[in-house]
Amino acid sequence: MNPSTAPGAAPRIDLDAARKRAVRDIANEGSGSRGVLPFPLPVPPPPDKKTKAAMEKAVKPDCRTAYADTGLLAVPALVAGAFDSGGCRW
Repeated sequence: MNPSTAPGAAPRIDLDAARKRAVRDIANEGSGSRGVLPFPLPVPPPPDKKTKAAMEKAVKPDCRTAYADTGLLAVPALVAGAFDSGGCRW
């Protein structure tokens, strides 16, 4: 009678066999079909990163409403804002 199969004996693990099986499973992991579709699905591209200028432009107020309450006095502010980066967005 083998000591590993004797009643009352603690079960033994064959580490070498377990290691060989793990290596074989890892090697075969990519082969074979695991789903309905045998081909990989396309991965969507990552979203575009917003540039600093685009983010600043989004924060700026709209020129049509920024100086609406000042009437004709808004003209110098609008002209200055058109040439300056700190003005409003058109």
